[in-house]
Amino acid sequence: MSGHEQVAHRPLPELWSVPVAVWLTLLFSLATTGLAWYSVKSSTEQTATETFFRQFDEIGDGISQRMGAYELALRGGVALFDASIDVSRREWRDYVGKLRIADHYPGIQGIGFAKLIPPENLGRHIASVRAEGFPDYTVRPAGRRDVYTSIIYLEPFNRRNQAAFGYDMYSEPVRRDAMARARDSGQAALSGKVVLKQEITQDVQNGFLMYLPVYRKDVTLLTQAQRRAALVGYVYSPFRMNDFLHSTLGKKQADLDLRIYDGLVTDVVNQLYQSKDKVPPGLSPKFLGRRVLKLPGHNWLLEVRSTPAYEARIDYTKQHIVAAAGLAISFLFTAFVWSLATRRQRAQALADTMTVTLREREAYIRAIVDHAADGIVAIDESGHILSFNHAAEKIFGYALAEVLGRNVSLLMPEPYASRHDGYLVNYRLTGEKKIIGIVREVAGLRKDGQTFPLDLAVSEVNQAGGRIFVGVMRDITERKRAEEALRASEERFDLAIRGANDGLWDWNLKSNTIYFSPRWKEMLGYAEDEIGQSLEEWSTRVHPDDLESAMAAVRAHLDGEVPQYINEHRVRHKDGHYLWILDRGIAQRDENGRPYRMVGIHTDITERKRVEKLKSEFVSTVSHELRTPLTAIRGSLGLIAGGMAGELPEPAKDLVNMAMANTERLLGLINDLLDMDKIQSGALQFDMQPHEIMPLVEQAVEANRGYAEQYGVSCLIEQRLPGAMARVDSARLLQVMANLLSNAAKFSRPGGSVELAVTAEGDRIRVAVTDHGSGVPESLRERIFEKFTQGDASDTRHKGGTGLGLSISKSLIEQMGGEIGFTSQPGQGATFYFTLPRWQPE
Repeated sequence: MSGHEQVAHRPLPELWSVPVAVWLTLLFSLATTGLAWYSVKSSTEQTATETFFRQFDEIGDGISQRMGAYELALRGGVALFDASIDVSRREWRDYVGKLRIADHYPGIQGIGFAKLIPPENLGRHIASVRAEGFPDYTVRPAGRRDVYTSIIYLEPFNRRNQAAFGYDMYSEPVRRDAMARARDSGQAALSGKVVLKQEITQDVQNGFLMYLPVYRKDVTLLTQAQRRAALVGYVYSPFRMNDFLHSTLGKKQADLDLRIYDGLVTDVVNQLYQSKDKVPPGLSPKFLGRRVLKLPGHNWLLEVRSTPAYEARIDYTKQHIVAAAGLAISFLFTAFVWSLATRRQRAQALADTMTVTLREREAYIRAIVDHAADGIVAIDESGHILSFNHAAEKIFGYALAEVLGRNVSLLMPEPYASRHDGYLVNYRLTGEKKIIGIVREVAGLRKDGQTFPLDLAVSEVNQAGGRIFVGVMRDITERKRAEEALRASEERFDLAIRGANDGLWDWNLKSNTIYFSPRWKEMLGYAEDEIGQSLEEWSTRVHPDDLESAMAAVRAHLDGEVPQYINEHRVRHKDGHYLWILDRGIAQRDENGRPYRMVGIHTDITERKRVEKLKSEFVSTVSHELRTPLTAIRGSLGLIAGGMAGELPEPAKDLVNMAMANTERLLGLINDLLDMDKIQSGALQFDMQPHEIMPLVEQAVEANRGYAEQYGVSCLIEQRLPGAMARVDSARLLQVMANLLSNAAKFSRPGGSVELAVTAEGDRIRVAVTDHGSGVPESLRERIFEKFTQGDASDTRHKGGTGLGLSISKSLIEQMGGEIGFTSQPGQGATFYFTLPRWQPE
């Protein structure tokens, strides 16, 4: 047998002679390593799972929150219709422009308005829109239907959105379903999967739309039938799905396969979006999340899958380190036991090996301590610092070398620094613990002298050389700031409520108890302890004639029929009289849409009601008690001035003429006030008929020529537009012309002229009145068409007028379908103009 063969077989007897204790040690060490590896692996996978589903929830919440923001933008459009007599195309363009949707609502294609058109009004509607400057406009698709809707406003009016102009969305089943849900519920409704009319390029995307109904004002909307009867149209927005999600999620969907389905079925037909176009077939993702997104009036199914690129980012380093370290330690420990059991002479070598291992373990523990997020400081019984980890260095601003061996009191502000060593001495002598074993908030002192709050937990470790105290601390400066910000926010809310002088109520629908604020009780004359927390405390004090309508408004909001509870009713004061109260509230709802809380504001509007009553009485007095006798006075003065009572002396004629002028001025003021009241109440009647404009302009010039001559001013028609017709109320148009001509005459220089120009402006007629006076002051330009707006005090006394003429003219022109405006250069006069849709016989 060769020497080589002898060497190869020599170890075998030694392996068989290994004691059982060594094998048991090896098995135990490997089993411990396996358990540690499995624990770390499970922790890693759990962390990865939590990270994935946190990102999954962020995606779902981001979509829901963004959709809520878009709904608020649409509600602003509905509010614009509610606040206006009629929203013009220019007003709609200005409103959408001020929203800056490209900056504040990325992903939205635009905001539009689709008008409801009964079949009998279709022809007039098309003619009206064409008269606005769109000669090719029509309602698409063609064909007879029971009802039409047409997109008449859509901003920004770019090339994509122009493709949808005039489209009848109610003619298409998917859109019609969403529009019907919005109409019947009064709430926002999302459509199903569609291809938008804006898809005019090769990059065709799936799309959807959001609708909010617009109803006629001042009508009851408690039932479905009432809402259907009151429908005017829809404020809506179209969305391209890819653009919407890219702007909403940004990089949140990176390395994730994001899929969204219309409804709850995951098939290709219902798929709205998939972020990853090329996914290997049969690939099983490690993580998969599904969630139903409850959006306004519609549901989407969100499905998020992990991709190989996402899964590759999971850090398995720790479990590999644990496995490697565990195996190393297991074999080292087994070798140690083996050496002890078999060869005493190797004890020294084994001791050296164990020393290295212990150092590695110490380094491992040090690495854990140094990289901990919390500061860890160890001190001895005398208070001297033994260790100071990296987090503590960051918290206090000291390096390890600067604090090692120094008393820990340098990390404390006074008076705690002076007292600390006394605490340690007292503990050694009496065993009394003041901070050991508990978590408490203390103050820390940074190197730069800054004091800051800390959470501190101290534990005690007994060693052969004495006791060691280990403090684990966390800088809670940001948390304290957040708490202070929350407290300040609550104080601001409380001050806002107090400043508004309103009462607050908070209704817990589950327990049916209501919190009434002290101001709420004070408004009704009660002390804090005189009113309980039951609903009857309110309902029994509401006027019996108002209770039913108030409760109906509450139920309508709780049932989801109206977005907010608003009601005006009378509430009995403690002394027996009634106050008028404006009550507003809004409910909080759970994930199923059921209300569980309702909070509201209680405002005393008794004074406002009193003023409204006085105003009504004043207008009635003006109408019946002033205008009739003034008319008689004007007639009598006219007869006297005309010689009915004989020839008057010159001084008497001057007095009579002065009286007649002031009577005319007072009658003008009364008529302006009555017109303004009728405009505000909606009671002003219009007789709209087709009229040729030039004869009306000529009539207005002749009627006001004498007034202009009083100021030494002539009226000239510079440009004419023969044959041009508009559908107007002739009397109201003459009233507007009289206002513009009289203003131009008053503010012209003596010897000057007022020029009129009637021109064509597209499909509209433009009537302009130009004077050569001082122009409109800069201070008045923003509010020139507001009520009671005049020049400065001296001009007002010199020129006269009520300040209502331009405001009335603006309302009259707008109600006749026109627009009014002005241009002016300081010192060079002003041009006031209005435009009207040109009428063409069908």
